[in-house]
Amino acid sequence: MPQPNATPKAPPSASRRFQVILLVIAGALIVAGAMFSARTLGKLRDSVQWVTHTMSVIEAVKELNSASHDVDTFGLRYLLAANEGHLRAHSMAISTVAERLDRLAALVSDNPSQIERVERLRAVMDARDEWFRRAIGEAQVLGNGADAPQVLQGGGAVLTGEIRILLLSIEGEENRLLRQRQALLEGMLTQGAVTVVLVNGLALVMAIIALALLRRGNQEEQARRVIEARAVEAERATRQKSEFLATMSHEIRTPMNALLGFSQLLGRTRIEPQAQEYLRAIRTSGEALLALINDILDLSRIEAGKLSLSPQMVEIRDLVDSTVGVFSEAANRKGLVLRVRTRPEVPRALLTDPHRLRQILMNLVSNAVKYTDQGEVDLLVEVIGRSGARADLRFSVRDTGRGIPEAQQAQLFEPFHRAVADEERESGTGLGLAIVRRLTDLLGGKVDVQSTPGEGSTFTVTLLGAEIGDRANASGSRFGAGVGFDRLAPSRILIVDDVAWNRDLLQAFLSEGDHQLEFASNGQEAVDKATEFRPDLILMDLRMPILDGREATRRLRERMEPDPPTVIAISASSMSREERELGKVFDGYVRKPVDREVLYQALVEHLGEREEPEPADTGSAPDLPPPAPLIEGAEALDERMIAELREMLETSLPRLRSTLRVAEVGRFAARLMELGESHQAPSLAYFGERLRGAVERFDIAQMESLLHQGEEHLNSVLNEVK
Repeated sequence: MPQPNATPKAPPSASRRFQVILLVIAGALIVAGAMFSARTLGKLRDSVQWVTHTMSVIEAVKELNSASHDVDTFGLRYLLAANEGHLRAHSMAISTVAERLDRLAALVSDNPSQIERVERLRAVMDARDEWFRRAIGEAQVLGNGADAPQVLQGGGAVLTGEIRILLLSIEGEENRLLRQRQALLEGMLTQGAVTVVLVNGLALVMAIIALALLRRGNQEEQARRVIEARAVEAERATRQKSEFLATMSHEIRTPMNALLGFSQLLGRTRIEPQAQEYLRAIRTSGEALLALINDILDLSRIEAGKLSLSPQMVEIRDLVDSTVGVFSEAANRKGLVLRVRTRPEVPRALLTDPHRLRQILMNLVSNAVKYTDQGEVDLLVEVIGRSGARADLRFSVRDTGRGIPEAQQAQLFEPFHRAVADEERESGTGLGLAIVRRLTDLLGGKVDVQSTPGEGSTFTVTLLGAEIGDRANASGSRFGAGVGFDRLAPSRILIVDDVAWNRDLLQAFLSEGDHQLEFASNGQEAVDKATEFRPDLILMDLRMPILDGREATRRLRERMEPDPPTVIAISASSMSREERELGKVFDGYVRKPVDREVLYQALVEHLGEREEPEPADTGSAPDLPPPAPLIEGAEALDERMIAELREMLETSLPRLRSTLRVAEVGRFAARLMELGESHQAPSLAYFGERLRGAVERFDIAQMESLLHQGEEHLNSVLNEVK
């Protein structure tokens, strides 16, 4: 007996009819999808054939170009050397060209414009072959090498150039067709795939409903899980990559912080001039290494394929001298003369990115020293054009090395290309000149090369329309000498870092002022000490054991409400995304390696500078130096200066270049400075100042380089006086 609350079942025939209908609909969809797939596959097959055909044409053009090049090469070699082997190779190349030209004509027979180009190409090649037949016949009649003048004058160059242009035109048209047909193929693939998936997916769903309602949606759920798993895996891989780059940034920049920071401190101590110069070389090299690290570790710039510029006014001569000085030891070991020549008309300062310009010059000078076995390497800086406050500057690095074949010069600036034979390869990646071209483009300039095998090379970097000035910005002072932390308002500062030498470095910076300092080696210790010490400002490292900088800062602000201290992050990361996050969490951040000036600017923004007492008002004007007396006979004074400068030019300068006696050079430099200051010749005074600096550092190479430039500088001043 049936239960009274039982649900009545649908008649079996109705259920079967419903399933049959679903199966019929699913079958119809499957058939429609199959027909659409067959039609789409046909179109795809045709499109693939067109793409394959176009690629075959492009390959045929390249093969024809290669064979045509052989015709020119072996023909010219025979005309110059009368070698029968070259003549046979020339004849074989002509036959190969004919075969490949016929093949190309057959391949483009469906394209009228290409047929016309091929016919023009055939006519020009026939003319070229006729020219060679005539030239070879004359050479055979007149004797070996008799036709060399005609070859050197480029008798067949016009025809060869026209052939090259036609081949490029044919190849360019086929490349255009290839892009068009590939785009059409991609569109058909996308449309066909989407349509087929939709039709067959719907049919599959309906079939599943008809055959087994309980299994409905299993495929969709499985696909969803696969997508989610892949998304999780991709997110994990991205996170691991970012964590790896952040860790590498921290691990590399932390020791760089000590290297550059302590070199800043050492540069402010009283050490001998030669040690100062060594220290300057260490810092220059460290800054170049740091710039390279920034480029490698900054993920956002790498993925975008861009490098940012930081223009500032820099002393041209100081930058050039310090860059070349890095290679003086390597040049001495090889017995090379390494010289810098800076024309007198070159301005004192230039608005540019010093790190990028230094990187360009270091790559060029490094290559010149590396590939020069004897002779000299010369860096010339000159002005080739000037308009108002802008000038076109040219930096030329010339060497007497092995030189570069003309055939390889066009590829010099391509990545991983090296213009040396395998057995002659020195260490290197082949990226230097590619980086030079990229950086020169960023600086708004251009780079060129002139080279003769066996005689040497000259690489020229031209900066166009660069802004010039009389002196560099104060921020360009050596080792941050213009910064005094004693000018900060006396404050209570907590330094938090798990690396001892980082704490020592910050302590050394801040010890110049009347500040109360406290230290912590991790985030938890910082929270505990800040509660008792009540600092005005905290310098907080980010990566620390026990408790990192972010969490420590959060707990500090909760515990010390409503008046939490200012917290500045000390970050060893160069990741753009992380730096944006730091700007939201902290009151400021300073990137490692910590620079004196950057740290000072960050602190003065939050602490302010100490108030200097106002001078007492004595009621009278301060004592001033008496005005300079009027000089009688200024014309005679100019004549005396001219006579002295000529005596220096004709007698003193040649003697000093030959003897290089340091004491005499020092007196010579001092006299130049006196003349420049008393006769309003700043270029002369500046030249004397640089020469005196080389004497004080006992830098013989720099003294010799400047003395060789002295003739140009003295003549320049004499011309101005006249």
